Amino acid sequence: MKLIVLFGVFALAAARRDHDHDHERRPRPPAIVVKHRHDVGANETYEFKFAFLGMEALNETKVWLYKVDRNSEPHFVEAEFEIYTETLTNETDVKEWLDNFKEKADKEREDRDSDREEGDREKDGREHKRRPRPPHPRPHPKFTNAVVGEITIESASCDDMGPYFLHYGEIEEREEREDDDEDRRKHRRPHPRPPRGAFYISVEDCQSIDF
Repeated sequence: MKLIVLFGVFALAAARRDHDHDHERRPRPPAIVVKHRHDVGANETYEFKFAFLGMEALNETKVWLYKVDRNSEPHFVEAEFEIYTETLTNETDVKEWLDNFKEKADKEREDRDSDREEGDREKDGREHKRRPRPPHPRPHPKFTNAVVGEITIESASCDDMGPYFLHYGEIEEREEREDDDEDRRKHRRPHPRPPRGAFYISVEDCQSIDF
């Protein structure tokens, strides 16, 4: 239930930045690749990778990282983690980065599944077979440009715990209009999905953040 409400906060943040008052067609934003959840030990230095992917040249200076904070206005503030970025400008390099990212993600998933199967086996004494992952419904586009990077959390603390999202370009504050709120109410999903680039950092021994 907390995740659903949390995603609702994400959706409001996304609606605020993406809503076009003049209803003009906008350029398609780059795709974003990042692991959706990161479990970090207390006082641990933790690093993880991300990427912005597109068909046209991308600018490293437009990479922004925000933390969602319901107690601030607007509901997102710039995160203070160290961020390293690098620009890739050909399809081969982009594909190699994506393959490495996917290989690591698959290995982590297999380890989690193995641990879960072992726990189930100890619990009921039966062998549990893992279901194969279904094939992706459509092939991924062949991206030719990317900004790839790494985020570093130094000595993680409870203050670092919470929801974040990566964004291409700085988010500028706008005055909310009544018709904007009405439009969002009409088109809001019953179970909103997190926007592109959203992820959650959980820190060991820290209390979950209620939203």
